[in-house]
Amino acid sequence: MDSRVVWIKRVSAILMLAFLVMAFKVWTPRLFPLAPVFYALPPLPDWLNYVFYALLFASMIATLFLKNTRLILVGFTGLLLFLMLYDYNRIQPYYLQLLFVFWGLALNQTSDPKEADNAIKGIRLYFCFMYFFSGFFKFNVAFIESVHPWFVQPFTSPLGITDIPSFTGYIIAIVEVVTGIGLFFKQTRNVAVVLAILTHGFILACLGPFGHSWNYITWPWNIGMAILTFLLFWNQGALAWGTWEPNRISAYKVAVLVVAGILPWLFLTGKWDSFLSFDLYSGKTKQAIIYLNTEELEKLPFEIRPYVKHHPQNPEWKYIDLTFWGLGEMNTLPYPENRAFHKMHRSFSENFFGKESVGNLSVFSSYSIIQEKELKDQKKLP
Repeated sequence: MDSRVVWIKRVSAILMLAFLVMAFKVWTPRLFPLAPVFYALPPLPDWLNYVFYALLFASMIATLFLKNTRLILVGFTGLLLFLMLYDYNRIQPYYLQLLFVFWGLALNQTSDPKEADNAIKGIRLYFCFMYFFSGFFKFNVAFIESVHPWFVQPFTSPLGITDIPSFTGYIIAIVEVVTGIGLFFKQTRNVAVVLAILTHGFILACLGPFGHSWNYITWPWNIGMAILTFLLFWNQGALAWGTWEPNRISAYKVAVLVVAGILPWLFLTGKWDSFLSFDLYSGKTKQAIIYLNTEELEKLPFEIRPYVKHHPQNPEWKYIDLTFWGLGEMNTLPYPENRAFHKMHRSFSENFFGKESVGNLSVFSSYSIIQEKELKDQKKLP
């Protein structure tokens, strides 16, 4: 496993560097509004944001080339967590995943081979949960009837297929759940690795440059996930959890178990966030728009004008789609939770109008839209 750990570290560093380059506006000054986790945090000056970004970048360059990077990785994960507190939009599934990977890699650099192996098993455990929950939360009407038919259009449209059978959506969800479970056990691990690689290839084909050409930052993530899953699991080990002696390695694995294995269940009751629960492309994640009148729109900087849209039912209504704006400027989806959207709205109002609230914020989800359509079809709504 020692040689694999070197490549796991290199691939992870390259992946993080790709994210830092593609989404540099997430970490540096920008027009898209910040959404601080705590309002009490003192604002950081622009020059300091650039310094922190340079430190993140330099840490990954050092990780890529140096052998002993334990202190570098500890410092990197600490700085990453600190900067996430300043903006919900930095709390993305891929950053969280790499945070746990680098934490585990730092713990792996110990003189005890047994404990070094246990740290890698902690990383494996995180991957098992990620695949499982990513598939589990796709068992819903929004994914089956809305997201899945759109997702597979690069394959179905050239064939003239417009009616997508529901069972194909369930197959996608089942494959991801089976992958997560299969990676956990030695007997099924290699089969699960193959399923994972095929899944990432399929996602890349759908979202990539020859598909929807959408959400560009997911392209390197899917490539990196396929490589890391192979390096972590192919012909490797027994059960993912390893030993549980009371030490810092076990504390890390307990953190993985709680954050990745237990807390996501709370998403079913609305008590835990979608991105923290690996709820990806399920159709249930929230989106938000800000309605503005003509006078308010005229006060916006020219750079924001391309993100202004007209309501399809009433052209006089104009709004800014935060998802469209976030992807356009940051190359990143905004953090899809009510409190985060309200903080973005407040920052937007204060930055451009000097007021706490300008325009009207509307938060919605694909799931609610589908429900409304079904009720209208049944003539239960006007």
